[in-house]
Amino acid sequence: MYHIREKKEWMTKYINNNSLSGHVTALIELQQASDLSLEELFELLDELVENDIVQWTSEEHVISKPIPEWYTQRLKDISHIHEMALSIRYKA
Repeated sequence: MYHIREKKEWMTKYINNNSLSGHVTALIELQQASDLSLEELFELLDELVENDIVQWTSEEHVISKPIPEWYTQRLKDISHIHEMALSIRYKA
């Protein structure tokens, strides 16, 4: 499993606040740069939510806690979609 602490510096550098497309772009770049499978990316996002690690700040673009509610909800939605995709994949 991908270790969050190892990439905190990467995330601090690349994730932009107040830009939803920036968040998505950064996550895709993180996935590609780290050679993560889509499932590993989902697991990383789930872990970020569960551990209340992420908060985007407009001044320094750093990661701290607690995470904002809108981001928690977004990652929960992503996690739900991921679970649905897994259930469909493993039904066959």
